[in-house]
Order: sequence, then C-alpha cells, then structure tokens
Amino acid sequence: GEDIDSIIKPVYVKHKPRAGFIANTVCEGNKTAFINLSDTDSITVESWTWSFGDGDISDFIGDIEHPYLTPGNYNAELRISATNGCSDSLTKEVVVGSIPNTKIGLDYGFPELCMGDSTRLSVENNTNYHYQWKTGGVNLTNDTLNYLVIKNKGDFSVDITNRFGDCQATSDEVSVQMLESPPGLTITADSDTIICQGEKVYLEIPYDPLYSYLWKHNGLVLSDASSNSYYAEKEGSYTVDVIFGTCKTTSQSKQIVYKPGLPQPELLTFGSTAWYFVCNIEDASSYRWYYNGDLVAETSNNAYWAGDRLGEYHVEVNDGGECYVPSEKIIIP
Repeated sequence: GEDIDSIIKPVYVKHKPRAGFIANTVCEGNKTAFINLSDTDSITVESWTWSFGDGDISDFIGDIEHPYLTPGNYNAELRISATNGCSDSLTKEVVVGSIPNTKIGLDYGFPELCMGDSTRLSVENNTNYHYQWKTGGVNLTNDTLNYLVIKNKGDFSVDITNRFGDCQATSDEVSVQMLESPPGLTITADSDTIICQGEKVYLEIPYDPLYSYLWKHNGLVLSDASSNSYYAEKEGSYTVDVIFGTCKTTSQSKQIVYKPGLPQPELLTFGSTAWYFVCNIEDASSYRWYYNGDLVAETSNNAYWAGDRLGEYHVEVNDGGECYVPSEKIIIP
C-alpha cells in the first residue's frame, strides 16, 4: 500500500486592537473632545499615540481633549500597538470652525440718505455662514444674505453663524441717517411761455437761503444759472435742481415754445473802411436794422449800407406774421 505521513503544528491567532474614536466639531477657542471607541479587549497595550494633525501628540489612553490654536481642518490619528506585536490605526478629519468676520463694508451710497436714495451694507460672503440682519436689535425677517439694501434711517447690525462649530458673532451697529430733501417746487413764468424768437421769459421758483439752485435746459446744465430765477429765451424744457447739502429735488419742467416765424437769420459782413451787411434770408417781408441797439431802418431789402460807422449791428426779420426774429449781434470792425 501507499506510505502516508503527516505532521501537526499549532497555529496561534493573536488578538489585534481596533482603533476607533469620534471628535466633535467646535468653534475656535474651544477644546475638541476625542471620544475613544477603540476595542482593546484581550490585549495588553504597549503604546497608544494620539497625533492631532497640528504637530502635537499624546500618549494618554482613553478619552482626551485637545485645544487647536487656529481654525481649520486637521487629520487626527490614533495608533494602538499591543505587546503581541499587533497594531491598528485610524485617521479622521477634525474640523475647527472659525469665528466669522463681522466687519461691515459700504458697497455704494452714503450712510446719509436723501429721500429716494439707497445704500448697501455687506459682510464677507461664505456659503457656510448664515446671516441675520437686524435694525434696532430686531430681526429683519427676509434679510438673510451677506448684504443689506437700506432705504430708510436706522441702526443696522448682523448676526453671523458658521455652521461648522456653530461659531456665532455679531457686528457693531452701523447708523444710517435720513437727510432732509428740499421740497418739490414748481417753476412759474411771469408771461406767456409761447414766444417769438429773441424774446425772454422770466422763470422763477420760491427762494430759500438754505438752498442752492442749478438750472437745466433740455437736461443740460446752464452754467450761468445758479439763482432761483432765470431768463429763458430758447425753446425747450427747463428744470431746476434745488440742492440742500448732498440732497437735491428736481422741479417740474416748464416748456418754452416758439411761435411760428422765420429761422434765426445770419449777417454776412463786407468791407474794410466802408461796410455793408447782407442777410442770408432773402425773402423776408420786412427787415429791421439796428445800430448800437437802436432801430435805424426798416426795409424790404436784405442788404444794409453802414458806411464808416463803427459799432454794433443786427437785423430782425419778419415773414408777415407776429414775430420778428433777431440775428446775432456783429461789432464793426
């Protein structure tokens, strides 16, 4: 038959430690609690090492607290070695939350509002933060973003909570003032606002020594018009900004309209020692010629002989209607 041989030897299965722990998320300035969940039954511990991820280590066996100096994410490790040569380790991320920055900035506008203006306050934006704006210490129900648009006066602050570590902080209050705006004013005219070219209409709004004034014609600033009144001679829309400090109110507009008539004439000048003028409008029904502001001739001719008389000249033209339209003034020589 066949020869059969065998050998029997014992096999030893050594107990291995099982490293386990949990760590709570805290806010900076608080200690992180490490709760030991390790299984060390049936072994004798030879070494027990906590490595906290910030360079600090400890050989304390069991639960332990560790203070992190700065907020952040740390890789903490527990390593256990037994006298039988077996070992185990576990690494977990430990979070230390940061206290939110509560410095409020001014995005636009001024902390002093004029009626109808707005300003916007904001703090650092972080998707891990929750924001609650307040006025006078009372929560503003729908204002939970990192910014707040303000249209009214008040004292405003914000509570910020970092969901990591439940870190909470409250900003200082920012005071927003409402400035007095000038009242809405209406421009009045001392005569009909439908005029012939060359005529003027006296426009005025009520005067107040506390206010300053800025007149505009068709939206453009009139540089020579900074009182509460203005002599308007061009057709178009006139308004006036009434200014008090940084606040202003714009009046209702006043329209000046030209009556039917010829366009404004131009004078062509000829001569060196003796002078004459030709009006570019040839078919006017009447020409009024002026010398130094005085009417010196009314003709049906578009030319005028001035001779050697030096001074200021202009002409007014008429198409048979109501209006005489003046040219620009020309000074000879």
